Amino acid sequence: MSLLIEQTYQRSIQVLDRMTWRDYSNIKTIYEPGYISAFDLVASTRFYGYVTDLRCKVNIKSLPEQQLPEISIGDTRTARVNAVRDMEWRSPRKQLDILLRNPKSGGWLDIGSVSLLNREPFYQVNLLQYLSDNVAFAVANDSAIGIRIFNAGYGLLDDDDEVTVWGSVKEELTLLPPAERVITHTTSYSWEVTDQPIILLGNNQERLQATIVNTGTGSAYLNFNTAAQAGLGITLVPQGGSYEINLTNPFKGTISAVCNQGESTTLSGLEGQ
Repeated sequence: MSLLIEQTYQRSIQVLDRMTWRDYSNIKTIYEPGYISAFDLVASTRFYGYVTDLRCKVNIKSLPEQQLPEISIGDTRTARVNAVRDMEWRSPRKQLDILLRNPKSGGWLDIGSVSLLNREPFYQVNLLQYLSDNVAFAVANDSAIGIRIFNAGYGLLDDDDEVTVWGSVKEELTLLPPAERVITHTTSYSWEVTDQPIILLGNNQERLQATIVNTGTGSAYLNFNTAAQAGLGITLVPQGGSYEINLTNPFKGTISAVCNQGESTTLSGLEGQ
């Protein structure tokens, strides 16, 4: 029986994929929240994903090598930004698109583009900044992140071109507790226990709680079967020793009791269901 508490499962996922000339302009899914294990309680439930790192290695050999723009110390901030922008978007380039998908969109939607230049030997781009300004980007359990190579006027990837995307995702799943059962019926007991084992409570699959108290003058020993043994199991000391079954130890089987050789005691109890 599962405990009636909120349970959270977490795991880490490695994102690692590569785009080459064989991928043409097809969309490749690089991350989609996974299902929980088939051995878990609700095997059809998906995780939520938190992308904490997403990067891209750009190695473009099919274009002329692009030189960094010349920026003088006297240039204004606007002039510097324009020079970098012109280098990124007006030079011979390939293009990597970042896309999101969920059922409401009806398909993939382009949310950002990265200009791919030839900078020897290669360079890296932080793709997370295209998804969020925060330290992580949350991916709903019905969404996915994809990439594709787009023809920006200079063709798709060639044989010598390679774009590698990698990163990490933290996946999380919270299962809410089921509706809690409430005790609606109780039964009170009193037992005389000797050095011969007796059954206190029989198997009861509806049991939610049970309390057993030693009100006598001898020690009693409880066991979770029909054959309690003196000196073994759960000891109830005289005049107040007690044991309780509840949601933290939900035993529903048979409980037996016995005293030491030549001794006896009185137990009282309550079982709720």
